[in-house]
Amino acid sequence: MQYLAISRLSLLRLLVGLGVLVAAGVWALSRLPGYRAEIRFIEALRSENVRSAHELKLSELMPGDWELVCGSNGYAGEFHVKRYNRTYPAVGALHDGSWGLVFIARDGSYTSAAGNCASPGVYLGVEGCIERAHAVLSSKSPPQQCLRFAQNDG
Repeated sequence: MQYLAISRLSLLRLLVGLGVLVAAGVWALSRLPGYRAEIRFIEALRSENVRSAHELKLSELMPGDWELVCGSNGYAGEFHVKRYNRTYPAVGALHDGSWGLVFIARDGSYTSAAGNCASPGVYLGVEGCIERAHAVLSSKSPPQQCLRFAQNDG
């Protein structure tokens, strides 16, 4: 009888564990569209077209229906965008030379991307938030160094 009780307990633990795995899998699948967009963005930054570019149009590199892009880094922490009445997380690493971008859609949902000079080999300097139509970054460095792109002054 005692053996049967242990088996039922083990079965219950197994079922609970499987439930947790299924829930985690559903959550991960719900994030796939954002991850795919970030992967496409990072891969686009690694392309030869970027290596020879004088400017980057973020609207051509990041897929989706975003309307605003905001610079984000680990040092500054999360930030609030009044237009959406929402606080967004910091996505850039706590490391000098790292960058993070938050691409925000009309409904306030977002996709993020982060990197540094090592990966994908490009530094993107965005301060504050930029409307999609104006999200064009200009080259700020010679090609032999880490490629640096930033907003135009003024």
